[in-house]
Amino acid sequence: MSKHTILISPHLIKKAEVAGQAMNRNTVQQIEHWVKVGAGIEDNPELPYDFINQIVISKAQKKQKQIENYQFD
Repeated sequence: MSKHTILISPHLIKKAEVAGQAMNRNTVQQIEHWVKVGAGIEDNPELPYDFINQIVISKAQKKQKQIENYQFD
């Protein structure tokens, strides 16, 4: 991942700190999460926020090997 310097308002950083603490993410991880969800919403405006948010979370869980495939009976 390349690193770039970006300017973010102190107000948004504070919101990310608070939200990140609630979700066990650091501030940068929280902002990255918001960017992924926002991009998903822009790419799929017909889908509800909660659906896209859960997709982003599920992808992260899969990457961390925290989920298993569901076995149908």
